[in-house]
Amino acid sequence: MTDEHIPDKFDIALRRWAVQEKWVELAHEATQIYDLDPAIAEAVEDACREDDLDSIMEALTDFLRAMREAKGLL
Repeated sequence: MTDEHIPDKFDIALRRWAVQEKWVELAHEATQIYDLDPAIAEAVEDACREDDLDSIMEALTDFLRAMREAKGLL
């Protein structure tokens, strides 16, 4: 593998931020669609802003759990 195919730290950070931005966008969209508490999407946004993996995973888990409950899949 050449150096051209190995992403540098900057590229990795940009990709991570793009994914986090998409998570936030989807969380806000789903919050409206499923009539969820907006605080759930805000928690995802706050965790992504902090860029703390544990907080992000916890917020996404809570978000998915709320969606599951809203859909009656408990």
